[in-house]
Amino acid sequence: MTEFDAASAAVQAAVDAGARYADARVMQRTYESMSARNGEIEELTQHESIGLGVRALVGSSWGFYAVPDLSDAAARDAGRR
Repeated sequence: MTEFDAASAAVQAAVDAGARYADARVMQRTYESMSARNGEIEELTQHESIGLGVRALVGSSWGFYAVPDLSDAAARDAGRR
């Protein structure tokens, strides 16, 4: 599933659940870390994370929900919360 597909599924799930308006945002971050002692590199790590946030207007109230992965089930679940 692409990032666009996950965001589209979340928005559609929110609209299907009764939201008058919904939008979704995908955020991807890459972290790098290095530790050194006495000029020698001891550890070098790299980590990447990706998540999805959904904002929805239901009645006259705004809601927001986020999930830390882009699986199809997580995207649909984000739209229903």
